Amino acid sequence: MTIPSTRAELGLGNLTILLILITAITCAATGISLAQEKTAQVTPLNAHSAPYGTGWECNHGYRFDGSGCTKMSKPDNAHYNGSLYGEGWDCDRGFRRSHRSCAAITIPENAYLNSSGVRWECERGYKRSLGGCELVRAPANGHLTGYSHSTGWKCNRGYRQSRDACEQVRIPANAHLDYTGSDWECDPPFKKRSGRCVLPQ
Repeated sequence: MTIPSTRAELGLGNLTILLILITAITCAATGISLAQEKTAQVTPLNAHSAPYGTGWECNHGYRFDGSGCTKMSKPDNAHYNGSLYGEGWDCDRGFRRSHRSCAAITIPENAYLNSSGVRWECERGYKRSLGGCELVRAPANGHLTGYSHSTGWKCNRGYRQSRDACEQVRIPANAHLDYTGSDWECDPPFKKRSGRCVLPQ
């Protein structure tokens, strides 16, 4: 009785192995068939083969609509940005979005378009004033700066701003001009006290 039982078990085991092999071969064949089918897909109009892997992608200015590639719309003075999200376009340099169009940026006299392409800055020697650029007049002992959002000028080293003028920094004994150039600090080991430099007690 032992030998027939063992043979039956061996037969059942071989059958199981055979079924596993058949399943693996079938899956592999199915995968190859799907890959061949994908590779054999016809590239639709306004599309090109994908640079990596298989398949295709829409040309610049077109967007996938579920089955093919549809041309995107953009306003005048705009360009396609290649994004798959949003409207797919940006305004050209010198224009800014205004609803669904691109409006020209008005640049005042003595100004220029900055690197953002949508904002302007005053030229050196001018500062912003009431939507335009006003000539900067630096006082005596002052010089122009490159900042159009402030006064447009700064006092020379050794002077400090006092309203619209530059007054000289008065340096007491045992002191020197500090790193800002517009104030003073005491020499070591002196300490500042009441506008003078005194030795610590």
